[in-house]
Amino acid sequence: MKSNWQGIAPVGGPTTAPQRHAFTLVELLVVITVLAALSLLMAPLLAQNRTTTHAFVCQNNLKQLLSALRLYAADNLDYLPVNFENGGIRGQWVSGDVSNPNDATNSDLLINPRYAQLARYTGAKPQLYRCPADPGTVTLGNRVLPRVRSISMNCAVGTYPGMLAPTESMWLSAMPLRNSI
Repeated sequence: MKSNWQGIAPVGGPTTAPQRHAFTLVELLVVITVLAALSLLMAPLLAQNRTTTHAFVCQNNLKQLLSALRLYAADNLDYLPVNFENGGIRGQWVSGDVSNPNDATNSDLLINPRYAQLARYTGAKPQLYRCPADPGTVTLGNRVLPRVRSISMNCAVGTYPGMLAPTESMWLSAMPLRNSI
C-alpha cells in the first residue's frame, strides 16, 4: 500500500481532492498593507464628505426656516415676525438670549408657540435653528452642552410688537424708536 508524503497510509484508498492550504503570514501581511493604504487614500474623501454633509444639512435647515418665514408672512399681511430689541419680549421670532446658558440650551424657546412665532410653521424641530458644523458649547453647572441655536435674525428684520410697521432698532440709528408710523 502506498503512503502519502507524511508517511501515513490513506484510509479508503488514494484521495483525489486537492488539499487546502491556509494563507501564509506573508500573504496576510500583504493584504493588511493594501487595506491600510486604501484606507489612507480614502480618509481625505471621507473628511470632505463630512463637510459636504454638514453644508447640505445646514442649507436644508435654512430653506425650511425660510419656508416658515414665508408661511408666517402669508398669514400676517406679509409682515415678518417681531424682532424687537427690548430685552426678551415674548412672542419674538425666537425668545431668549444665547449668551444666557439657560436660554442657549433650552429648545422649548424654539418649538413652543408661546416663545417662538415660527413654532407653528417649523413644528417640533429645534435642530432647524442649529448648523451641524457649529462647535459652540455652553457650560451649565458642571456640564458642557451644545447650544440649541446658531441661527439668528438681524435686528433690522421684522416689525414692532403690536404694530404692523417695520422695526427700527436702536442699533441701526441714533434716533429713539418711533411710537407711531
